[in-house]
Amino acid sequence: MCRFSFACVLISFACLATPALAQVAPSKIPPGLEGDPLWADCGSDSFKLIVAACGQIIERGEAEPPQNRALAHSNRSIVYLSYAELDQAFEDLNTAIQFDPACARAHAQRASAHSMRNEHQNTLDDADRAIDLFPNYAYAFRRRGLAQSALNNQPAALADYDRAIEIDPEYADAYADRGSHYGYYLGDYRQGLAELDRAIRLEPDNSDLYRLRGWMLTNTQNYRRALVELERALTLNPYNDAAYMQRGRAYRGMGNLGAAMADANKAISLNSHSTLAYVLRADIHFRQRNTRQGLADFDHAIRLDPHSTDIYIGRARAWLRAGNRRAARADYETAVRMDPDNIVARQELQRMR
Repeated sequence: MCRFSFACVLISFACLATPALAQVAPSKIPPGLEGDPLWADCGSDSFKLIVAACGQIIERGEAEPPQNRALAHSNRSIVYLSYAELDQAFEDLNTAIQFDPACARAHAQRASAHSMRNEHQNTLDDADRAIDLFPNYAYAFRRRGLAQSALNNQPAALADYDRAIEIDPEYADAYADRGSHYGYYLGDYRQGLAELDRAIRLEPDNSDLYRLRGWMLTNTQNYRRALVELERALTLNPYNDAAYMQRGRAYRGMGNLGAAMADANKAISLNSHSTLAYVLRADIHFRQRNTRQGLADFDHAIRLDPHSTDIYIGRARAWLRAGNRRAARADYETAVRMDPDNIVARQELQRMR
């Protein structure tokens, strides 16, 4: 499983089946067709096979039952999500739900697509629907946890990560998200790194897990170790926009603003919806005294995700370095008003007093 391409290739088990305890996700293959070669390819983890096989099934039109057509569209959307081709992903997922409103997989994957557009309430709504349809859907609980976190409901987010792990004790991404939660929201990077170590033992070739470990090491100012982890992430997945963004943060911490700017630009070129990449680039502009360009990037990030406290915290820090304490205080106060439990915003605001 992957984290934050935000487009996980989900585990294979039944879109309409009654969930058993061993099942952690609905199936990508209709009941009774597990031995069909075309469906085996459509429900596989090979993007090339998925596109070809699911396309053939979709072309059959009304010769296929609506539930099967829904699964074919849902399976193909995984490829579009993985490459952040959101228009195509939404087209497939909306079509899937029209064919079969009870397809839990389509709702969960549409939640992922909404998340990539920072549409957090829509993410929450689709994840809720997926859980209603398939109560043991570990991925839907994790996806809902990410939405709860983005909407500043941190206790509910942690509860959803815990539930995902309870359902699937080998769910590496859920450990990674819980570790990120411990690090960012609770300030417990030791526990956060322990959760990530467990995730990496489960999935040693998962690019995003090394990216997250690099993020935590950057936050503890261990920049050289962070760069090692982030290089590993990018070796495993050269298209990991978030890894470029995090490597940019590490370079910024080391004072290499040129390399940091190059990585921020690369992250944005791979994912134009990456608010944190815009925040990073904005901060670099401020450090280079390009205030107008920095403000433009911060404003763009806020338009992309008006609920993100990270943006206001980032802009507050930039204002402080620029010597504008009044503007910094206003942004910190906005962050605290949006999320009263945000430890980072509260502590940094308190240090200004």
